[in-house]
Amino acid sequence: MRYLLLVSMLISSSLSFAGKAPSERIHITKLSKEAENGITKGISWLKRNQNEDGSYGQKYKITYTSLALMAYMVQGHIPDEGIYGKNMNRCISYLLSRARKHNGYFADETSNVLYQHSYATLALAEVWGHSKRSDIGPALKRAVNILFRSQSRDGGWRYQPNSSAGSDISCTIAAVQALASAGEAGIRIPESVTNRAKRCVRRYQNPRTGKFGYTAGGSGNGTMYQAGAGPLSLFMLGDRSSVQLKRGIASMFKYSQASITSENDLLAHYYCMQASYQKGPKLYKHWYDAISKKLISQQSPGGGWSGGVYHTSLAILILAVPYRYLPIYQR
Repeated sequence: MRYLLLVSMLISSSLSFAGKAPSERIHITKLSKEAENGITKGISWLKRNQNEDGSYGQKYKITYTSLALMAYMVQGHIPDEGIYGKNMNRCISYLLSRARKHNGYFADETSNVLYQHSYATLALAEVWGHSKRSDIGPALKRAVNILFRSQSRDGGWRYQPNSSAGSDISCTIAAVQALASAGEAGIRIPESVTNRAKRCVRRYQNPRTGKFGYTAGGSGNGTMYQAGAGPLSLFMLGDRSSVQLKRGIASMFKYSQASITSENDLLAHYYCMQASYQKGPKLYKHWYDAISKKLISQQSPGGGWSGGVYHTSLAILILAVPYRYLPIYQR
């Protein structure tokens, strides 16, 4: 089947990804029946709750539609085929309709922040090779060029596509994900972009504590969101052995399973799960065992999660790590 052609985003040569030796690669246990059923029910919920125009949600539609599109992909569903093919194609059509004609920047009536643009770029890069549509490629290339032009002087990204606006970790991790996926899809990512971004992410780390902050200097105690976004950014930028990465991973290990289950920010878990998967089985199991049980217990009988499409899509993406069908879950 076509979904078996999915290839690793995270070993992209265009971003100089350094793969693990075979002996170091994670051996993931089979997805539990409870998690599998939860994912299936969640995707069915997405199908029933899509807006008429193909979007999701009432605000931040670009981000929510992008996350939903990727959630469909975790079980190998592809556009125009199967029971979810039409839903996926409608997601794509909505995203493409939100690209501004003069430059290709993704924005809608509810938000025009770069964060949304990055998620649309990521979703389209993930689905590009699995759709027969000829309009995805040109839109994706324009979107990537915007990320190149909007990279700030310090190497990261901020809420608006303005190179003089500085940067923060939330916008930078979103842009890094998008560029990594685009690179794996065949779009050339200049090494200068990668290197500048890597230096920027390292500056987010507090040199005293090893924790990542929201902006350069790593001030404050750090949040779970930042604890995952920092190491994940470095992994995606090809860093697999730096002191900064090791210290960031060490800070993730300090979260107990009790503290993991008490955190309700699913975007934090989304980043932490990907970072822990990249690190290896010990941290992955520590994180996945805790959050998967919580998510399964919180799913509604109808298949969704409280928080609507945003939390439902993220819950699916978190639970689906063992599937490894989505390129962002490959090593």
